[in-house]
Amino acid sequence: MMQLALFATPAPPARPILVAGLTAQDADCLEFIDKFFGSGFADSAYRRRRDGSVIVCVSGRCGADGKFLKIAGGKCDLELICNGKKYLAAAYTDAGKGQLDKIPGGNEVPADLPGKLQKESDALPTDDIEMIHAASELLLTNKVPDEFWQKVSDRCIACTSCNLVCPSCTCFDMFDREAADGGVERWRLWDSCQLDGFMREASGHNPMGKQQLRTRRRIHHRLAADVAKWGHITCYLCGRCDEVCPSGIGIKAVCRDMVQQYGSS
Repeated sequence: MMQLALFATPAPPARPILVAGLTAQDADCLEFIDKFFGSGFADSAYRRRRDGSVIVCVSGRCGADGKFLKIAGGKCDLELICNGKKYLAAAYTDAGKGQLDKIPGGNEVPADLPGKLQKESDALPTDDIEMIHAASELLLTNKVPDEFWQKVSDRCIACTSCNLVCPSCTCFDMFDREAADGGVERWRLWDSCQLDGFMREASGHNPMGKQQLRTRRRIHHRLAADVAKWGHITCYLCGRCDEVCPSGIGIKAVCRDMVQQYGSS
């Protein structure tokens, strides 16, 4: 006799989620993730947590060693912009204004961005942006040979750190587990395209069975496939994969090598 599983639908959070400390690049990533989970079939599990949430970015002279972090602007609800001595609060949405009202003395903090800080943000170097667009063009025009990906994949140890820290990663698996009330709960588990079993089919066939193919996919996905699907590159140069990769093959490092080797051809 067939037993039917009853899937519980998790309730929305009792209180809205507040996420603080995002950078401008993170805000760009979140904008894409909203589009990814909201296009076509809207993902209800994502929307239950995302709707009503409050996003707080930090920017200005608060990076490592005083590095200036790009100003996010209207891509968040509330932004804390450091001028080197204190943080200025800028609210862009009603949710952000509601949080600003809760800050002691918040009404006295300038809500408009000081022009000097905005100019400093606009003047930040664009070398990495130009490089990644050049790499994207090389991939879109098929100018990167298989030998390049073989050399890069030979250095990959499949630790999956690049996927774990990427704020625009959308790879996940699904699994079911027994709920406390005797029903079944469906859970989402983030997965990695760098693992051998990620795309293995029930037949045993694996279209991404070689590390070379998986390594290529990690970069090609962001810089070429997503350009065709979404109309833009989906790597926002947060730099986290380059920081955590023990083999030195984060996306910026790979793109730099790619452009140096094939950019003039």
